Formats: sequence, C-alpha cells, structure tokens
Amino acid sequence: MEDLMNWASPVPLFGVEDPDRLERMRSFLENYAEAHRLKQTSVSLRFAWKCHEGQFRKSRNRLPYISHPLLMAIHAVTLGLVDDDLLAACLLHDVLEDCPVSREELPCSEAAKDAIELLTFEIAEGEDRDSAKARYYERLSHNGIAAMVKMLDRCNNVSYMVDASSLKKIQQYVVETKIYFYPLPVSIRQEFPEYADAAFALKYHIYSVISTIEIMLDRFNMRERTDVPQPDPNIPEKYY
Repeated sequence: MEDLMNWASPVPLFGVEDPDRLERMRSFLENYAEAHRLKQTSVSLRFAWKCHEGQFRKSRNRLPYISHPLLMAIHAVTLGLVDDDLLAACLLHDVLEDCPVSREELPCSEAAKDAIELLTFEIAEGEDRDSAKARYYERLSHNGIAAMVKMLDRCNNVSYMVDASSLKKIQQYVVETKIYFYPLPVSIRQEFPEYADAAFALKYHIYSVISTIEIMLDRFNMRERTDVPQPDPNIPEKYY
C-alpha cells in the first residue's frame, strides 16, 4: 500500500523551517506589540522563546517548537484578536506543560495565567485519558481566552498533522477532535459572542482539514481499523 505520509508530503508549511523566516515572524510580532502597546505580548514572546529553546515539533522538518505559539499569536492578530491577555496566553500556552516553569513565574496577568492553567492538560490520579479530556474541554469552554487559544492551537495542529504523525496517530487525532473539540465553537458562540466571528473562521478551517484527512484515510482503507475508537455517531457534524 502506498504510504500516505509520502503521498501527501507537503511543501514546508509557512516557511517556518527557515531560521530567517522565523526571525522575521518574531520581528513582526515584536513590532506589532510595540506599536499597539501590548506589553504582555512583548514580554511573553521573549519568555516563551527562551523556555522553548532547544525544543522541536514532532515533524520530519524538526521545526523549532517556538514556531507553534508564534504562529498562533500571529494568526490571532490577523483575525483581529488584538488582546494582550489572549496573545500572551497564545505564546505561553504550553510553557507550564512542557517546561520547568510555575504559574508564579509566568510574565503575564492573572487572566492570562488562568487561561494557561486551563490549557495545561493533566490526568488526575485514578482518572483515565478519556475522562481527563472531557474534563479538560469542559473547563476551558467556560473561559473565553482559553477557549479561543484552544481554537488557534487546534487549527495550527491540524494544519501540520500529516507532516508530523503516523497514520494511526492521525486517525486518533481526528477522532479526538470530533468527540471533544467540535462542541467548543458552540460554547464560544453562546458564551462569548465577541469571539464568534473569529471562532467561525477557525472552525471552518479545522473542519475543512479534518474532512479532507478523513477522505484521504478512507482512500487508504484506514477508517475500519478495529484498534482505533470510532467517533460517537450521535455527535452532530455541524454546529453553525
């Protein structure tokens, strides 16, 4: 069987594998933050850059990990989400989970810290992963900043998924997205209408990518694997 990873091998996404391009993106966000007086964003960018130094994304191109939160913050800006707390949370959303840093050390507001804590996935003692995921999404769905950062995070992750994961991991991620993530735009629309337009744009991209990947998996006869859980058929496909 033809290898999907080779068949679908993409051109390098966004050019972030180029150190010069990464530096230009950093400069763009730094200049943008200075021009809009986003002090937290400036400080958080420097802090995140230092914390994620030497870390790489799980991809064949070994992208510097900082490219992930950096792209999220820039994506937020392009969607008109010019909010210092939200941009700081984008840049720092993986620091507690992946770096030896405590909440108290985060260089941002309490509102941003609250969101970052909600975005930090943990499995409690005696809890299985599915229960932890359900609890995680339920909690963050009631915090506007955390919910929007998660939308940006999932959008970036699904965009890189084919380049970074095995076929089994891709399918598991698709199932997880449909079960746990798909209800999130509904919560945002209902509880945080100020974010509804940006959430819709992100949702549209995510749904499109997931649908395309499912078609690709169908073509490679992967959807019927018995070792991968299938999504609940009662979960509606459309939320808007």
